[in-house]
Amino acid sequence: MLYDQVSELELEIEGYNLEQRERDTSSGFSRATTIVSLHGDGETGRGEDVT
Repeated sequence: MLYDQVSELELEIEGYNLEQRERDTSSGFSRATTIVSLHGDGETGRGEDVT
């Protein structure tokens, strides 16, 4: 499993940003997401939390 391969790696988070986005869909509901950005050691990782 990928988790087993990376779970022992060190991680330093120097900061983060949350960006909320919302879009109406053709099905009549609003799709909300949050873009999560983690910053550290000169790198940035991004992921999306869809609700």
